[in-house]
Amino acid sequence: MDSRAFDIEGFLRDADRCYRELRGDEVVRFFEEALLRARACGSADAVIVVANEFGSVARTRGELGRARELYREAFSLLERRPGEVPVRSRASLLLNYGDVCVAQGSFAEAVELFDAAEALLADEPECCYERSAICNNRSSAWRGLGRMADARRDLERAVDLLGRVPGSAGARAVARVNLAQLLIDEGRLDAAERALAPALEAFLTLSGGRDIHRPNAFAAAGQLRMLQGRYAEAAVCYREAARSLADKVGASENVERLRAAGSRAARLAGWEAGAS
Repeated sequence: MDSRAFDIEGFLRDADRCYRELRGDEVVRFFEEALLRARACGSADAVIVVANEFGSVARTRGELGRARELYREAFSLLERRPGEVPVRSRASLLLNYGDVCVAQGSFAEAVELFDAAEALLADEPECCYERSAICNNRSSAWRGLGRMADARRDLERAVDLLGRVPGSAGARAVARVNLAQLLIDEGRLDAAERALAPALEAFLTLSGGRDIHRPNAFAAAGQLRMLQGRYAEAAVCYREAARSLADKVGASENVERLRAAGSRAARLAGWEAGAS
């Protein structure tokens, strides 16, 4: 059966609604059911699209093995039909797979994937948003490799590309969080705080306060406050990161890690280790 048996455009509209309106484990169930439908109707296009989206959810939850398997399934289908899948879809898959590699500490592999995604879009001048995402995410891989100058270069490119994209407030906030993390790695805590403050403010209202990148911003703030010795504030930041992540994608290993970090900060602040 071909992709007409599975309404890909309808799925993407429903996925947008899912991200906006559903909470916690409801999001996971939506993607699990969609993937089963895509596989059942035998549409390679549908499986690629759904697996790519579902992989992002799994990665956000900290289920890196599951995310990698989803991306591998999509890649195996891509390899059977080179040239048939749109360039942007292939680049998106490479970008998301690269993010999993960063999370697993495979930084060199991640750089290769991000480079491949960028090469696909080299002749697509209208893809400024996608190219900025590649630069933004590759900066995290460079940080992992200790190549801070390369990380800063990519972040500067990301911001420059976003300047050409209307309505990119969310992406600019993500770039600020990544810049703050780079500055934290360099020990420049005051500069990191200046970079992070506008992002935290933006994430209070972006997507109705439920943007998928909000937890990471508050986690970065928690890390910064810990290094500054501001333990009570760190506890508040980590707890907000855990709460917003659980609200977005349900109970997960990443939520528990954030809660544990909040509890450590609370103990250092002299609080009783209450619910986080």
